[in-house]
Amino acid sequence: MSESEKQYIPVLKSLTKRLLNISVKNKFIHFRNPFEDNPNSISIKSDNKSDYYNNLIKGDTISLELSDNNFDEPLEEVKSKFIKFRRQSISSLEETGSNCLFWAFSFLRYVDKKDKKVYWAPLYLMPVDLDLSEDKVSLEYSDTPALTNYSLIEKLRSECLLPEIGEDTPEEYANRISALIPGNWLIEKTNFLVKVSALNMILFNDLKSISEDEEYLKK
Repeated sequence: MSESEKQYIPVLKSLTKRLLNISVKNKFIHFRNPFEDNPNSISIKSDNKSDYYNNLIKGDTISLELSDNNFDEPLEEVKSKFIKFRRQSISSLEETGSNCLFWAFSFLRYVDKKDKKVYWAPLYLMPVDLDLSEDKVSLEYSDTPALTNYSLIEKLRSECLLPEIGEDTPEEYANRISALIPGNWLIEKTNFLVKVSALNMILFNDLKSISEDEEYLKK
């Protein structure tokens, strides 16, 4: 790589970092409490949360009957959310090429050092495809890597250095983070289908990979 080409590396890294929004307006920083009424999440019942992950990662389709036995919210609200999620997922893929539906296996509840408020942020997000019929919903792993919450990593950098997901399972990732966070923070292992725009996060991950790829930068 020539000296003139090397000067663009800091520019690329700077542009990459600008994609990270660390304000509380970003759902990756402040996702309204998913355990309360939240239009962007659906709670799915399960006796063993790891079962869903294992099935999804194997490529199995998870089919859930639209009944009170499978969800923690009133059934009519669940049906209405699924219809909206399905429509918005199609629009997101058509308009931006990015998925907006994720299975959230964990959330971090943390205290912001500036305003001292408690916030929720998604930790382990697995992208899923949604199919909906009159009496059931089907979910499949969309075959792209689990999404690391880079905005949260940047936001909390001065307090604790959160790792990337890498090859971790949800359980492994939650355990790694549990060993790093302050005692007044909490990791909640969850089974939520969540809707969140992830375009900037996906672009950040792609540009980050390029800026760190020496072979690519030599081209």
